[in-house]
Amino acid sequence: LSVNPAAVVADSAGTTDLGDATGASMSTGRVDGSAPAVDHQCTSGTESNSVTLRWTAPSSGTFTFSTLGSDFDTVLSVIDSAGCTELACSDDVQVGTESTSQVELDVTGGQGYLIAISGYGTETGSYVLNIR
Repeated sequence: LSVNPAAVVADSAGTTDLGDATGASMSTGRVDGSAPAVDHQCTSGTESNSVTLRWTAPSSGTFTFSTLGSDFDTVLSVIDSAGCTELACSDDVQVGTESTSQVELDVTGGQGYLIAISGYGTETGSYVLNIR
């Protein structure tokens, strides 16, 4: 497994459900030391902690998930609804002049997904999640 399912399950009671919302800055919050870490496949380092969000695809197609606008070094994963399989992962991508985490993923309408946002290494701060 590329995802630590115990981390996803432990956080599931406090997981924010985004419904099928999309857009810029559609979810904001803080990644701090209070949540367990998700083991992201795309990094060789250790992530300090994670925020896990639930999202339901409003339609089938390709969606872009990014943390553009966050104030710390993020790692972003999209995980299947069972919390067992990492479908996409990003550590650092250059978007314009900013470094961010961003993935494109083909999704199925009505299907649920988990989105994990972590701080790389010991990084913490305010995150912004964009889904387009």
